Amino acid sequence: MTSSPQFDRTVAWLHDLYRRPHVPAATAGLRRAEFLLAQLGNPHRDFRSVHVAGTTGKGSTTTMIGSVLQAAENQTGYFRSPHLETYRERIAVNDEMIDESAWVRCFDRVAEVSEAMEHDAFPNYDLGRPTVFEVLFAMAALHFRDVGVTWAAVETGMGGRLDATNTLDSDVAVVTNISLEHTRILGSTVEEIAAEKAAIIKSGCDAVTATRDASALGVIRERAAAQGVHLRCLDLDFFVTTRERTIGGLEVTLSEADLTLDIPLRVAGDFQALNAAAAFAAARALQKRSVELSVHDIQRGLEETRVPGRFEILSTSPLVVLDGGHNPAAMGELGTSLRSYFPDRRIVLLFAALDDKDVEAMVSQIDELVDIAVVTRAPDSDRATDAATLARSFRKTGENIVVCEDPTAALHAALEATHLEDVLVVAGSLYLVGWVRAQLVPEGVAV
Repeated sequence: MTSSPQFDRTVAWLHDLYRRPHVPAATAGLRRAEFLLAQLGNPHRDFRSVHVAGTTGKGSTTTMIGSVLQAAENQTGYFRSPHLETYRERIAVNDEMIDESAWVRCFDRVAEVSEAMEHDAFPNYDLGRPTVFEVLFAMAALHFRDVGVTWAAVETGMGGRLDATNTLDSDVAVVTNISLEHTRILGSTVEEIAAEKAAIIKSGCDAVTATRDASALGVIRERAAAQGVHLRCLDLDFFVTTRERTIGGLEVTLSEADLTLDIPLRVAGDFQALNAAAAFAAARALQKRSVELSVHDIQRGLEETRVPGRFEILSTSPLVVLDGGHNPAAMGELGTSLRSYFPDRRIVLLFAALDDKDVEAMVSQIDELVDIAVVTRAPDSDRATDAATLARSFRKTGENIVVCEDPTAALHAALEATHLEDVLVVAGSLYLVGWVRAQLVPEGVAV
């Protein structure tokens, strides 16, 4: 994907910003993000929103909710992260990513304030530069205001409580699920992590959770009760059944109280049924808040959702599956879906990971399914783990490990090892998945 020099300038600035020292979120809280937004005229207050947090599924759920809002003819903003191929994917309106000129225009306004914050240009402000994520959310809020967004579907970053997106006062807060991740930052137990993510539930909103973890659910319920918020829970207030799996999709039944919908989803992977259920429950909560949203809007929005890079069937000859899951929980979901969809097929895995990931735990979720593992360094990241280190995590694959430090060589090796009846799975790193997608789609491999 080619880009303009002006856009490339903004990406270089963001990469440099990432490396510069900053006051940690535990000290800054939300004050830094609030200050940045205030200097821009508080654009995040000019639209209504649904806010989504969770360990896995939050990107897909955010996209589904946005699609439902869009089906109801709202000017709909999407804020999601991380991206697959370009930063512009993170900010979208009506699911069309921001164009380069609008990106640069918003960036320049936010960067000017950011530089002033970093260089102590504001009296009585001492929290230093914003984080990259704070800059990106401010850009999204500006763009949404500029183009007249009325509703936005907003995904948190790492956590929830100290996340820049938590400056929003959303109509509905969604917690998809909770498991151990980013333990050095979010906490060492499921309960601690649940508390961080459930902090997006605030007085005056409605709340939804699709978690089935009893410990996490207890924390989420406590948070909702303390805020006086009605909480809708999976398997208690709303339900989902998977009727059929197809290549590239699922057929599910969603129900709540007096409404049952049979929906053919265009997203594959068993876990997407739970994400669709969370989005369905969020839409029903909006209806109860008198938001103009019909049953037809809910049905059409869910049916039309597409989520690139998450159990995405990129090709059928050979069969190539891209999955951007990059934590143990997401890899567990990938393993479950591979067992369901391809129980008798040989699996070739192309794998990379970043150095802040629990690679041992990730690999343990899928290792026994893999017949050949091709490990490589994630492209375009200075945090990538080298291929030789990754290879040591694959214990059950035995001798069927190919180590290619160069991603291009690794992709060729994986394709050569994949016979027509096999499945090539690309997983472990969004950097790798996005790069492979860019390599294969222009060559006509994509369906």
